[in-house]
Amino acid sequence: MELRLATSSDLKELSELCFRSKASWGYDEAFMASCLDELTFKEQDLKEGLVAVAIENNQFLGVAHIVEIGTSGAALSFKQFELVKLFIDPSAFKAGAGRALFKWAVSSAQLLNASDLFIISDPYARPFYEKMGAFHTGHILSETMANRWLPFFIYPLKKL
Repeated sequence: MELRLATSSDLKELSELCFRSKASWGYDEAFMASCLDELTFKEQDLKEGLVAVAIENNQFLGVAHIVEIGTSGAALSFKQFELVKLFIDPSAFKAGAGRALFKWAVSSAQLLNASDLFIISDPYARPFYEKMGAFHTGHILSETMANRWLPFFIYPLKKL
């Protein structure tokens, strides 16, 4: 498996991968339609953050997207990042792509002097993030669907 940064020409296929991955949890058509915008990669995503893809045999196995969301700490010396997307193609579930992309997100944020990686997770992905060592700190109201609460995690990257 190879990891590399995504390019503009990858965006359509990566968006389709995100949609397939989310749909694999059995969500209905109405819910999936409401998620379409947040599952779609845009050119702006490549400019405002980092997007990595896992590839094997010329097939996309998964994608991860991180974005800086702020700074904290003494003299604002530490940045905070959000893992905006981490999706694995259903055909590649449990094959290591998720772990590899999560490790990429962590190491990339660390290289950019981040103190924390924030994660708003699909409820079905909660066990994965717990296994990765992220701390479940509560729930956040979904921006996509009313009365839907999503698990919120923090993965600390630096000791203050």
